[in-house]
This record gives sequence, C-alpha cells and structure tokens, in this order.
Amino acid sequence: IVTETVQYLIDNIDRTLQQSIEIEEKLSIDLIENLSEIKEDILQRLQHLKNVPNRLENPNIYHLDVGAMYPNIIITNRLRPSAIVDSTICAQCNLNRPNARCQRKMD
Repeated sequence: IVTETVQYLIDNIDRTLQQSIEIEEKLSIDLIENLSEIKEDILQRLQHLKNVPNRLENPNIYHLDVGAMYPNIIITNRLRPSAIVDSTICAQCNLNRPNARCQRKMD
C-alpha cells in the first residue's frame, strides 16, 4: 500500500465524506447523527493501513463462469440482446469471417 496515498485520504477525510454523503448519496451531511464516530472509525482504519502497509491477508478470489451464466439469463428472461444478431447484421460486421467464433449458435 502506498502510504502517501493513505495520508492523502487521511488529510482529506472531511471533503471525502462530504462528497460521498451529499453528492453521491444526495443527503444532507447534517442528517448523519454519528458522523464523528464514523469519521474516527475510518481514520483509525486508514492509520492502521498507513502503519502496516505490507498486507499479509490472503484475499478471497471468486471465479464466476460468466460464459455459462449468460445464455441461462437470456433463456430464462427471454431476452434478445444485441450480442445475438441475425445474418444481416453479421454481413455488415468488419469481423465477419468464415470461421469466426463470434457466430457460435446457442443450444
């Protein structure tokens, strides 16, 4: 972790919270009753990241087989996205070749 970046986040915590609450969430910052507690919690966590920049945790990595999910979503919801085209659209495509893999048929 780049400690200078973490320090930048610490230095700009008020502006970042205001951006997040007022612009992204469209709430008044005055409506947040425990803002000081939230701010302190974030500052403590950032300070810990700054003090221990070399992380030893092992992340959880999830592999989603999107290729297998996509046809099921299409069939279940009876969708016809632009990824499924007919021969007139394929004829206009500059990637149209005799053995193009993009022209696979769904079973």
